[in-house]
Amino acid sequence: MQQNLSAEQRKRIEEHLAKVKASKQAPKAPKPEPRGWIDSDDPLIDELETMLRQLIVHYEQLHSLAKLHLEAIRRADVDQLSTCIAQENGIIQKVAEIEKRRLHVVGDIADVLGSPEETQTTMSWIAERVRGEKGGRLAGMARRLRAVIGEMTEVNNAARSAADTLAKHMDGLMRSVARELNHAKTYSNRGRVDAGPAVVSALDISS
Repeated sequence: MQQNLSAEQRKRIEEHLAKVKASKQAPKAPKPEPRGWIDSDDPLIDELETMLRQLIVHYEQLHSLAKLHLEAIRRADVDQLSTCIAQENGIIQKVAEIEKRRLHVVGDIADVLGSPEETQTTMSWIAERVRGEKGGRLAGMARRLRAVIGEMTEVNNAARSAADTLAKHMDGLMRSVARELNHAKTYSNRGRVDAGPAVVSALDISS
């Protein structure tokens, strides 16, 4: 096969093979050496601060809605409960989008600082390595975010407890109704109210 190739064709093949070999042997660009600090004016830090501020606002909103949610359960206010759930779902979607971006930014900052935790690197760990006043500000924002999430969680736990209590109360009422209907043999095994025999009562109302 090679005997049929012209000198020009063989030259092109050899040049191509040489380029492939050179590309394989070329050293890859090394990653920058991790540092133990990052400047406060780094764009990654600016973006992280913006996202923390947004998360604090959204979780404060969720905390307020959780209180309204709890009151709606205690009052058995179905309309208010539906409104709260719709608003909560909208905010949760926004939080999820911010969290996706935050993980990406934290991963990039972790590469700069050499954190072995990568995307799971904590805000406090990063804040300690940010030069200038912004490091302290980030640490304060991280503490505030943890606090408001804790407050919201407490209210949500109370709401779940109230919902369980309400469900048990309603179940008790339904059982009471079932017993009353069953006294007249009008409550079938399939949960339907059927016509039954007259109930014997001590009070005569026929005359």
